[in-house]
Amino acid sequence: MNALTPFNYRDHTIRVVILDGEPWFVAADVCRALEMPFGEGKGTVKRYLGGLLEGETRFVPKSSVHSDAPTSFPNRGTTCISESGLYRLTMRSNKPGALPFQNWVVQEVLPAIRKDGGYILGEELHGAGLMSDDELLARALQVANRKLARVEAERNYYADHYELVTVDEWRATSHLYLQHGQRVQIGKVATALARNRGIILEKQTRTLSDSQGRGRVVTVNVYPRKLLDEAAANVCAPVQRLHPTN
Repeated sequence: MNALTPFNYRDHTIRVVILDGEPWFVAADVCRALEMPFGEGKGTVKRYLGGLLEGETRFVPKSSVHSDAPTSFPNRGTTCISESGLYRLTMRSNKPGALPFQNWVVQEVLPAIRKDGGYILGEELHGAGLMSDDELLARALQVANRKLARVEAERNYYADHYELVTVDEWRATSHLYLQHGQRVQIGKVATALARNRGIILEKQTRTLSDSQGRGRVVTVNVYPRKLLDEAAANVCAPVQRLHPTN
């Protein structure tokens, strides 16, 4: 069973389902918090999810979730969005409350879920004296083991499939035009994604030439190419290619 956890944001309840150790947010809750109207002749939640990437939405049946807290979940299940999907949906909103909501998710929700490697189902019960230390420890070990297995699998996947490149090397070989600020932001987002997934980033040396052709050796951050692809999708609108393929 997957843990269902409710979080309170102002007048809204944001339900989060933990799937394979990662948070998935009930799409309807996010749309309400972002003041994206639906229902009563205003369409459905799905009309706001059309711009999300494949894999950023997921239907979660009620039979697959469990919660120790009193919270409702539709009998037929509901659509949830991933962390990156939530960021993308937030960036598309023109409401003044969009940025405060995203900051709340980053500063409050994700640390609560990922504390010590993952949200421990029922840890609030321990704080209230309703769960023993041994029960909490057993659940914490289960979370840690799942986290370690997933992180190891991701590390091996990146190592086997993607070379390490700098942001500028990735941009050049992808034939993309990016402003300096976009390149900096992509690097920051890629670093955050790596940290959240337990991926240890490396540093390598590169030789750079100045305007007079003199070379100097510098130390630079390098990232798995796939990680930069994902970071760019979160940061940028469709970017312009220097050499169109058609």
